[in-house]
Amino acid sequence: MALGRRFVTWRIIWGYVSGVRGAVAAVVWAVPQPESNVTTSTVTAPAYWASALVNGDDSGLDDKERAALEAWRSREGFPNVVDVARDDDGEAFDARFTWHYDLYSPESGYRGGEVIDYVVIQ
Repeated sequence: MALGRRFVTWRIIWGYVSGVRGAVAAVVWAVPQPESNVTTSTVTAPAYWASALVNGDDSGLDDKERAALEAWRSREGFPNVVDVARDDDGEAFDARFTWHYDLYSPESGYRGGEVIDYVVIQ
């Protein structure tokens, strides 16, 4: 029975083969990989909302900021934010300043400010 490409985990064994250092490529085991229907995307929002969006902790926001955050969530369809965007090394991207802040969060009422990309599970 042939297994599809996405279902086979290939392993490469490095070591000594008959006294010669090299690699022996072999299918050590074929492990069915679970299919995932989870898709992620990114959404840009104010950086100071990170704790509220990622951790659910809005204790650092005042009432006006909470209202703006809830209006943004409603407008965006209540996204499931799980993290901030990260680079290939796993480090969070730095917040960036924009004069187009109102494009990302018109609810906040500011023209300029720091924004960051958030990872959203759909």
